[in-house]
Amino acid sequence: MSTSTSSPRAADRSREFSGLAADYANYDGLGLADLIAKKKISPLELLHAVRQRVDAFNPQLNALCHLFFDRAEAQINAGLGTGPFRGVPYALKDLGQYLAGTITSAGSRIWKDSVADFDSTLVERYKHAGLVTFGKTNSPELGLTTTTESVLFCQTHNPWNLERTSGGSSGGSAAMLPAEFYRWHTAAMAVVRSGFQRPVVASSVLSRPVGAYRWDRGNLKVGTAKRSALNQGGYASRS
Repeated sequence: MSTSTSSPRAADRSREFSGLAADYANYDGLGLADLIAKKKISPLELLHAVRQRVDAFNPQLNALCHLFFDRAEAQINAGLGTGPFRGVPYALKDLGQYLAGTITSAGSRIWKDSVADFDSTLVERYKHAGLVTFGKTNSPELGLTTTTESVLFCQTHNPWNLERTSGGSSGGSAAMLPAEFYRWHTAAMAVVRSGFQRPVVASSVLSRPVGAYRWDRGNLKVGTAKRSALNQGGYASRS
């Protein structure tokens, strides 16, 4: 007689949370920003709530490969802009996005100590929107494989079944959404969106492409491109 066994999911530790760390999952990004704008919570309180969730779930998932909550606190204390997401915590993908003073390794041992001395244009816009960056999400080496695992940072696990992959190359980003480290994420969906669509399907979250672009001698050009050279930016969110 066959017996069914349940898949080893990421442990549900939500009952361990209280206050804002527990209520966090009830809001989307704009909802959290609205709480801050109405002074019901502070950006520091929100950041500390996210840290509680990261400390509880990331050891199981390995979704985040770089954490710098101290820098995030410094960003808040230095003053935030007045953008629509003022004070909302956010994590960058560890691939092709540069935040001054932090490492972008692209999952490779070659760049494991490579510290950026500038902000990418995209990161500058995130800051202008008011987002507070607290870490970077795991990706395969150079973003080249369909599963998020590398010699440098090892495997990112699927939150619904820890024995399975979260896909790639945005596997770290997708794995974070069901665990509700944050409310949505953006990524470049390389080679006809496969780099992002695989992870969002594997982790059962929603995605929406927002634009196409191509690289030409280092310059970003908007418009039509051949399928093999197409990158498409998009957002993922938990429903």
